[in-house]
Amino acid sequence: MVAIADPNDFTPGDHLKVRRWWLGLIPYWHHGVYEGAGTVVDFGSGVWDGATRKTLREFQHQSPSIDIEKHGRATFGTGYLFEADSPDQIVARARFLLDVSPFPQRYSLIGLNCEHIANWCVVGSYCESHQTRFGFHIKAYLGAAFLIYISLKQRRGLQMSKGDVIFAILSVVLGLMAHGVYNQQINKFYGWAEPAWKQYRTENGIA
Repeated sequence: MVAIADPNDFTPGDHLKVRRWWLGLIPYWHHGVYEGAGTVVDFGSGVWDGATRKTLREFQHQSPSIDIEKHGRATFGTGYLFEADSPDQIVARARFLLDVSPFPQRYSLIGLNCEHIANWCVVGSYCESHQTRFGFHIKAYLGAAFLIYISLKQRRGLQMSKGDVIFAILSVVLGLMAHGVYNQQINKFYGWAEPAWKQYRTENGIA
């Protein structure tokens, strides 16, 4: 039995995350923003999703707990997670995304996932997914290990096999494609969200 999170443990504007499993095998964090009064602005996990309002129970789903993402700190292998803006601004950005959903841009696991959007809500000028960036780092470590493997083969007088060549080509091509999608999708979202948010603030009298 999963213990349901207590609303008193959170304050409006908190950046929340819950542990989930992709295909029941790979763990990942799902992100949202606490709106207050027991509700979370959830940024979806499907290609047609935008922002939706969920209860803490719905957001938690089957995760054992809901954690608060800490800002203003360095994260392992992915750089600095910037300081959070004021709670009022964070909640206002999350509600803005609720009002304009579904987004003009589709959800993308690599280029525009829930963490990208939650970080934009919390920081305002920062739209990154440290989970995705960590995946890029893992790929870099694997690439370095592969280079060491090839070097050892050559020192022993062995040639690269067809499998080695195919792996090397696919690794480079897929890596470039992933980085390209990541940067293009972030720029596309930020280019839409910033002017739309400024207009929304003006129309709704948000300071």
